[in-house]
Amino acid sequence: MFGMKPVAGRDFSAAEQKKGAAQTVILSADFARQEFGNPTSAIGRSVALDGKSYSVVGVMPEMTPSIRRKAQAWLPLEAAPPWEIHGTNYLFVVGLLKPGVTLTQAQSDLAVLQTQIDKQFPDHKHGVQLVTLSSALFGDLRPVMQVLLAAVAFILLIACVNLANMMLARSTGRMREFGIRQALGASPWRLARQCFVESALLAAAGGAVGLALAFCALHIPVRAWPKALEAPAEVHLSPGILLFSVALVIATSLLFGIAPAIRILRHSAKHVAQQDTRTMSDSREQRFIRAGLMAAEMAFATLLVGGALQMSFYFVHLLHTDPGMHTDHLLNLSYSLPDLRYPKDENQRNFYIALRQKLLSIPGVESAGAMNMPPFSGNVQSSDFIYEGGPARDSAHPIFTDMYFVTDGYLDTLHATLLQGRLFTTQDTNQSPLVVVINQSMAAKLWPNQSAIGKHIQAAGSRWQEVVGVIGDIRSNGVAKPAGIQTYLPAAQYSGTMSDLSVVVRTRTDPLEIADAARRAVYSIDPTLAVSDVTPVETLASQAVAGQSTAAALMGALGVLALVLACVGVYGVMSYAVSRREHEFGIRLALGSPRRQIFALLLRSTGWITLCGVAAGLALTLPLNHWMRALLGKTQQLQPTTLAATTLLLAAVALFATLLPARRAARINPMQAIRNE
Repeated sequence: MFGMKPVAGRDFSAAEQKKGAAQTVILSADFARQEFGNPTSAIGRSVALDGKSYSVVGVMPEMTPSIRRKAQAWLPLEAAPPWEIHGTNYLFVVGLLKPGVTLTQAQSDLAVLQTQIDKQFPDHKHGVQLVTLSSALFGDLRPVMQVLLAAVAFILLIACVNLANMMLARSTGRMREFGIRQALGASPWRLARQCFVESALLAAAGGAVGLALAFCALHIPVRAWPKALEAPAEVHLSPGILLFSVALVIATSLLFGIAPAIRILRHSAKHVAQQDTRTMSDSREQRFIRAGLMAAEMAFATLLVGGALQMSFYFVHLLHTDPGMHTDHLLNLSYSLPDLRYPKDENQRNFYIALRQKLLSIPGVESAGAMNMPPFSGNVQSSDFIYEGGPARDSAHPIFTDMYFVTDGYLDTLHATLLQGRLFTTQDTNQSPLVVVINQSMAAKLWPNQSAIGKHIQAAGSRWQEVVGVIGDIRSNGVAKPAGIQTYLPAAQYSGTMSDLSVVVRTRTDPLEIADAARRAVYSIDPTLAVSDVTPVETLASQAVAGQSTAAALMGALGVLALVLACVGVYGVMSYAVSRREHEFGIRLALGSPRRQIFALLLRSTGWITLCGVAAGLALTLPLNHWMRALLGKTQQLQPTTLAATTLLLAAVALFATLLPARRAARINPMQAIRNE
């Protein structure tokens, strides 16, 4: 279905999909090279997975079915329980649309099928939604990419405004030259063609340099890729991007090459030829256009810098958000117990008890506990539930809670804040009454202004559970997401919850110092087990916001680029203005005008233009912020500090860019300026 062909061996056969068939496996090409030297050598070899022997029948090229972890082995899915049981929901279904069938048509067909299933199973009614695979895998990245694309568009607009101002100034300086050419018989088409060729050469040179820099910078996205996500093997420029770049070069050549020529040809050849462009002053229309372009540039820069600051402030806010646990000095390690050697709950519990004792005996270890999934992994198990004093179960509008199965000592190891009641102990076993610990948000929502201790809840498929403790909210899926409603259940009271655990160990020193000792503790009990995710919890927490940090860094870089371009644009316009008004300034100085007055005159003109541009940019920042919040799901409102910082940055850039031309204007020699007349 994915169009994948084995690089060695074959694909699974239909017979291997049935229960009782020979144990076969397909390996990834990288894994086969790592273990067997080359893909061909892996065919027919045996590998042990969870204590079972599998024969390698094929080697596939790399495929990333998940953006978080790359698959290294594929097993045939047996057509047998438990996944045939209605209500099982841990499988992901991927289909290939027939040629000519749209997503909407397929969705309609699935809706009819779902209606039939609902009639067959009236107690389990669920909706079905068809989405593209790219949306399912990269849906979280798409909004960030759209924001970055908008930022790049603003950079493009700023660059175009700069180019327009430069070409406008260049055309004004060449009016006398073109007037003489026209007076000597040059046709308007000949002059327009000359402008276009000159502009096209400049644009082609700039485009070539830009594409060369782009090719040289292709490794940057891979290096900057968030560590929590699977990085692409390579990044390349698509043909569409190359065609867009060529089209952009042609468009800029036409727009900024012919437009100045049209403006020049509007003036009379005789009138232009009789003037000296060194002393000729700009018209009101020219000054208005130049000021408008500079104000637009400042507005675009304000939008981009404001957005970059907003994302940066939001990321800083995330870094200072309390996750509800002390992530420092915590080490995580995960393991999975194969059913063949650990078939019973008692075997799984005994393994964990022995491992915990060995971990606690390591020098520098303070405490240890385990949960059914690593912290900040993004994985969560949810269930609908009813609660004491609440409405009856409503299949149309169920209430869901995030469920975490933990061992005694886990919440203590996290240093979770106990607000009411108690935490789990070794007395909470499968022989004792069912208990549960809930978070503060759940207690406040279900029993406001009441004590939750002693109340009861009932998850789907379970019995009533007594609330024995209330803890502070823990953002187990990352600080970027609210905690929501959470329930913590003792793993010892539920069957099958201790076969796959992530153990968290609190240390007195750097957690990585005991990483090898923690691995040896697992191997000393069972040397065949695979230990994974041996990582400090602080690293897991930072990886959970890796996407936001990368986006903030890229937006910050684009914001700095916008400031640099704005500075260059203001400097170019002011330098041109000084050169055009040099004769005027010389007369002013000769008539006794103080030099500081010339300096203040230029600063004042730049100040008004900057003020108008920044004001327009700030006015557009509000709807832009609403768009970003709707796209990225941010809860943080636009802060006054962001607006103030943006205004100060743009004012500082405008002031810095004006200082050098203003100083040059104030130092003009009056006699030299007048002598040029």
